[in-house]
Amino acid sequence: MRNQSLFLSILLGIIVILVIAGISLSVRLNTLSKSYQSAISQNMEVEKKNESLKEEKKTLLEEIEKLKKDLTIFQDKVEKLEIANKNLKEELEKTKKLKDKLEESLEEELMRKEPKK
Repeated sequence: MRNQSLFLSILLGIIVILVIAGISLSVRLNTLSKSYQSAISQNMEVEKKNESLKEEKKTLLEEIEKLKKDLTIFQDKVEKLEIANKNLKEELEKTKKLKDKLEESLEEELMRKEPKK
């Protein structure tokens, strides 16, 4: 009988230890599950932000390409305007020289006509 009560005590102790270990495992699994759910939630948020940033990057790259094209167009226009400006300055110089020659010629003609009077 004594062996039987010792056996029952040991069996009861093992059962209590197993119950405590089961509860401990259950608590740890619950904590792990919450951590896992939190990690999944954070991962989803990061993926959403990543997708959003990829879209923003794509939009910005398209905008950069558009601005580069616009810049090239404006540079071409500026170059053409500089050439036109240079040509106009040359024409202005020619016109000034012609004007000076005409004034000089007019003065000479007027001087020639004055002594005849």
